[in-house]
Amino acid sequence: MVELQEKIAQVSEGNLDVAVSFAKRNDEMGDLGRNFNYMMQRLRDSQAEIEILHRTQMSRAEHLATLGELAAGLAHEIRNPLAGIAGVMEIIAAICPRPVRRARW
Repeated sequence: MVELQEKIAQVSEGNLDVAVSFAKRNDEMGDLGRNFNYMMQRLRDSQAEIEILHRTQMSRAEHLATLGELAAGLAHEIRNPLAGIAGVMEIIAAICPRPVRRARW
């Protein structure tokens, strides 16, 4: 029981690389030890999977951020010439008289 308490204390401090040595016994304590060791292995596997998923999400976030920067730059490059063309059209409209529309009979 002392060993189990020590291992649980290590787990509570974040160390998942623990196992109890009494898991080899052929009694109830051995069953408890095997279950504890199995639980710790499952926790390590889950932690590894979470880390992989986290790295994948971070990679996706970086790609989306890059895509957003590219889209913003592209919009800026398109908007500037269009604004220039619109400005020139306003100047031309102010300088040139409007054509007279003739009524069709």
